[in-house]
Amino acid sequence: MVALAFAGGPALSSAPADALPPPVADPGCPEVTDSIHRLYSAYFLRAPDESGVAYWTNRYMSGDRNLRQISDAFAASPEFLARYGSLDDGEFIDLLYQNIFGRQADSGGAEYWGGRLAAGLTRGALMIGFSESAEYINQTGTMQPLAGIGRAYPVGTTFACGRGAGTAVLRTGDRPMNIDVLGINDSPQRAQNLLVFVGTPGQSGRELVANEILSPHEYFLLWNGRIEGPASPAAERLVVVESADVDLHWVVVAYPVGSAPDRPGWNNRAPLQLR
Repeated sequence: MVALAFAGGPALSSAPADALPPPVADPGCPEVTDSIHRLYSAYFLRAPDESGVAYWTNRYMSGDRNLRQISDAFAASPEFLARYGSLDDGEFIDLLYQNIFGRQADSGGAEYWGGRLAAGLTRGALMIGFSESAEYINQTGTMQPLAGIGRAYPVGTTFACGRGAGTAVLRTGDRPMNIDVLGINDSPQRAQNLLVFVGTPGQSGRELVANEILSPHEYFLLWNGRIEGPASPAAERLVVVESADVDLHWVVVAYPVGSAPDRPGWNNRAPLQLR
């Protein structure tokens, strides 16, 4: 798991009064967190409150819940059921198109989603199809997810991110994990140097795995590696990112060993402006 400094409480749109306060600032990786913002907007047709989005962002980034599980929780909320619970599948789909996209359902889309629901797709899973669609990403002006539209990292994936220098603490238990380290240079004016190290807490040695210079508005996968599960489930590994400039931000993704997602645009150097 990746240790993150988030707090929150068990509520859909707000944290309870006795919950710890939400983080002061956004964690800084919209490639990850925009999925939570889109899901809120698609479900409840409004922006989330800070405590609610902090809670669910923490659950998502820590690997405790994936996007499908969060969406299923939203689908069981009184607010969602009051709006859609009494509708049959066809009416549900038609109203989703109106509320989320602001248009009537096209015949192909309505037929496709109606068939998926008839085959057993849950309404929570369908909502992800809408919130993570290219149309809704463009409509909301948000960032495409790291794994690409319609794709996802496997269950158990954790995320950490930051600007400039920082450390992600990985607790893999007894499982091997794949690690992605991705870098983004937000500066339009100058190149930025970034170093990536992997090591173990309390030990002096650490391995330099990447030393890259990112050009203005360049982003790419800096390093992908595999960390074997330690003998002790409590053992930790560190991924240390060193950069002197906060215009450079990074994301560390740890996910169970298996097929990596396509990560379109990230696997090779991409001199493109993200925003």
